[in-house]
Amino acid sequence: MSEKLHATATLFICPICQETFSAQEKRFVCPQEHSFDMAKQGYINLLRNAKKDKHYDKRSFEERHQILESGFYDHILEAVAQLGLSETKNQVILDVACGEGYYARQLAQMDKNTVLAFDLSKDSITLAAKKDKDKDVAWFVGDLAKLPLADHSVDLILDIFSPANYQEFKRVLKPGGKIIKVVTASQHVTELRQAALEQLQTKNYSNAKIISHFSQAFPHYRSNHVSQSFPATIDILKSFAQMTPLFFHVNLEKIDWKNIDQITIAADILVADYHD
Repeated sequence: MSEKLHATATLFICPICQETFSAQEKRFVCPQEHSFDMAKQGYINLLRNAKKDKHYDKRSFEERHQILESGFYDHILEAVAQLGLSETKNQVILDVACGEGYYARQLAQMDKNTVLAFDLSKDSITLAAKKDKDKDVAWFVGDLAKLPLADHSVDLILDIFSPANYQEFKRVLKPGGKIIKVVTASQHVTELRQAALEQLQTKNYSNAKIISHFSQAFPHYRSNHVSQSFPATIDILKSFAQMTPLFFHVNLEKIDWKNIDQITIAADILVADYHD
């Protein structure tokens, strides 16, 4: 078992009985002797019955990995790091629904904090753990609706382009902790949305409902907007379309790619402090 994963065992609770785990050589074990083995890639699966989504399979996560590693989201990563990485060391950071793990890996390399990262998808966590050559992150498969973490065990939650469960977030956050939620802004992939406008069910994208939901849970939040446009080839544009939920029901064969030569990546970053 990696040193990082072993060291975080007591932050976790058994998803069956909610008792605190201890780490043995290659598994987590609770006092009731419920046992969860570490996979060979270096993660723990704490979800017994994961459901698969056809839009989030191994291939989609590999394509997402290529896009993220190519730098298209670096401005978002830099903003999140600036807002979230405190001068105080030894923070526990939780990356929620982390996908292929880009943000968790990058942030773990920037600072000496403890980074936990999970997803509902075993395929995504398998890829994330494989790409984490130095084993800087504690990876696990888990459920957003019932996080296998102890009460008040986390200093910072990162919710980047992902669903949210604010009741669970408040349960695991320490008083004085922080949440950073990143949501797509109205200009996000606007070039693709214009090209596929006739096929889109929602013609004018808005994140107002998502922000409103966040503000109900954390009324005293602050917001930052980031946006950057990049040159893009047809292959890159198609990869973006395949990884963007807005395009899951779009026939890509009907899009005229020749008239698109760039892509805009835009987000609103919501930040809130949590006080119990």
